[in-house]
Amino acid sequence: MNKVFLIIAFTLLSSCQNFNSNSADESRFSESPIPASGSNDPNDPAYQSYVKLVKSYNIIKTRCFQCHSQWQNLNSNQKWIDSGLVFKNNPESSSLINRLKNFDPPGDMPSGANSAIPNDDYLTLVDWIESMP
Repeated sequence: MNKVFLIIAFTLLSSCQNFNSNSADESRFSESPIPASGSNDPNDPAYQSYVKLVKSYNIIKTRCFQCHSQWQNLNSNQKWIDSGLVFKNNPESSSLINRLKNFDPPGDMPSGANSAIPNDDYLTLVDWIESMP
């Protein structure tokens, strides 16, 4: 009887999460500092903008927050614009982009790194800024 109870208790406790750990659901259901777009339609421009913001935020979180933790509250396109780090539709004038070693001429970020961020990440950031609504 005790073994059955332990098995049931273990099963219930191990399933107490809001996503299926065996799938990609964690990225969809884990807490995000980015407010939801209100739409899940991939053809909706607001949703497309939201997806680009989330992808870019995650790149910046991974690549920049270690030194630039003050950027954590920049969780909307408008907040990035208001910060002066991003110029809507103009990545070349955005210091977030032109300070990167990927930029031509190369900037000085990431600091201390021998190389630029991965080109796919760089292109994601550029696309996000170029397509801001």
